Amino acid sequence: MEIHLLPGTGVRLPLLACQLTFGTAEHDVVAALASVDVQEAFVCGFRAETPVSAKTLSVGGVTITFGFSEMPGALNTVAVGRSADDLAGAVAVAFDDVDLFGWPADDVVAALRHAGHEVHHSGDGNVWIDRQLWLFYQPHGGTTPAGRKPRREPPSYLNHVCLYSCRQG
Repeated sequence: MEIHLLPGTGVRLPLLACQLTFGTAEHDVVAALASVDVQEAFVCGFRAETPVSAKTLSVGGVTITFGFSEMPGALNTVAVGRSADDLAGAVAVAFDDVDLFGWPADDVVAALRHAGHEVHHSGDGNVWIDRQLWLFYQPHGGTTPAGRKPRREPPSYLNHVCLYSCRQG
């Protein structure tokens, strides 16, 4: 089972036998997801004066959130998060055939760069890909219980990815 984030298009959900494209009306997205439990969601950063909403569902160890804004009631954001306790997750989340949650974050970013994507690190675990896909991971750091730095830091894995219909700047 996979979730395919499609740049400039939206998301393909083979498990639910649907593809949701950016600009799709909120009621059509909800209808396409009728076979699963879809809930209202709060999305940090949306302004109260902007007519926005979000829907969320959980499937296969990941949570998918659909954001609707800009054009009132139209899909413009797809976010996928996984539990920090589940490194790979039961569901592969792919962007341009790269499994985003199945590999260490540095390897994912290198694979996307190698595939020709523009990569911009914006600090502490935030990476933009082609100004459309935001990747977030919690960088490792700190010390061992004995108070010493480990000889080798364990790899960091992505916790959250967010695909936008269009991002400027």
